[in-house]
Amino acid sequence: MTEPLFTVVGSAHIAALDTFVASEVFRPQEVVDGVNITWVGQHFREFLLPLREAPAPRTTLREHSLRIDARDAPERGRFLDRPGVVDELGGRDKIVIRLAQFWRYLTHADTTRCYAGYVIGTNGMLFGVHAAWLRGGVHIESGDFERPYRWGAGCIFLIP
Repeated sequence: MTEPLFTVVGSAHIAALDTFVASEVFRPQEVVDGVNITWVGQHFREFLLPLREAPAPRTTLREHSLRIDARDAPERGRFLDRPGVVDELGGRDKIVIRLAQFWRYLTHADTTRCYAGYVIGTNGMLFGVHAAWLRGGVHIESGDFERPYRWGAGCIFLIP
């Protein structure tokens, strides 16, 4: 039997949110809502920075800590049978959060950890979003769903 990929570490209550415009928040070299934005990746700039989200109801995000490096999709092979992050978190239809909720969480997050979530971009596609504090501020990037890279052990995934 395969060990679970995640350990549940807690939850965070997110208040109802007004209309969210990503470009008004993710401004490199500026402090926004008490968070210093030091870097925004190219993929994020292309697919999430133009995002405008409608108001969001209050919610609770569950925090899951990744126990070992893992990919979005399962890894299967002759000598490898490892579940994927998405399946372990409940499936594609159970993992999507709003970028506004991810941002609100980051404004109160432990700056010694890295965080990830799954967000729908401007093109309607699902993207993994990753944020970590480096060089005095937050670095944020996104990537295509089921990209070939592994998420690092210890990353906190936020799901509804």
